[in-house]
Amino acid sequence: MDSLISSVVTGFLALVGVIITTMESNKKIDITLEKNQAITDCKLEELASEVHKHNTYIEKIPVMEEKIRNIENKIERWKNDNKKSNWTCYKYREWQDKRVFKTNW
Repeated sequence: MDSLISSVVTGFLALVGVIITTMESNKKIDITLEKNQAITDCKLEELASEVHKHNTYIEKIPVMEEKIRNIENKIERWKNDNKKSNWTCYKYREWQDKRVFKTNW
């Protein structure tokens, strides 16, 4: 009977030891998981911020492309107008030069 009580007490103490060890191990695992989850959340927020910045650039690109097209069209019109006006200005300057040359004599 003594050996039976002794075996039961020993088994109970062993069970208590296993339970305590398991609970402490689970606490350490939980702490590690919480820390890793916090790091993951922080990185996810940073990534979301970068994606938001990228999306704002993506939204601005079509607007910039349209402005560039408008500027290119204005430059082309200016070049075409300038070709005509340069010829006119050249002829006018040539005429002015002849007039000045004639008046100086």
